[in-house]
Amino acid sequence: MAPEYASSGTFTEKSDVYSFGVILLELISGQRPLDATRCPIDIVKWAVQHDDCDGLVDPRLRMNYIVDETNRMFACAKRCVRNSDQSRPQMTWVVRFLEGNVSLHDHLNEESVPWPSRGSGSIEIHDSSQ
Repeated sequence: MAPEYASSGTFTEKSDVYSFGVILLELISGQRPLDATRCPIDIVKWAVQHDDCDGLVDPRLRMNYIVDETNRMFACAKRCVRNSDQSRPQMTWVVRFLEGNVSLHDHLNEESVPWPSRGSGSIEIHDSSQ
């Protein structure tokens, strides 16, 4: 749950960004966000305290995951779960980052991302089930 929602009951677009970051951490770790039976018990706190996801990756994925892709997901998740909703990115940035349109080195400076002018592009969602 986003900190601003927990403290004030206010739910915003940036609360959704926080939740998405938690989901990314769950995907990387294969763990629930809070799990008293496993250490670390709080994957958000763990992520904030670490520079990379080594040690968080689900052991079941150890031999079958792409390190660069996982690092990209982890960097994105860390940006999404920042305490201040003002410092979290917009979902459009998250999509571009996860698509690889923003480098890992640029993930700290959202404003440095070159954006197409309005109306010149769109984000396509592909349904792989069809």
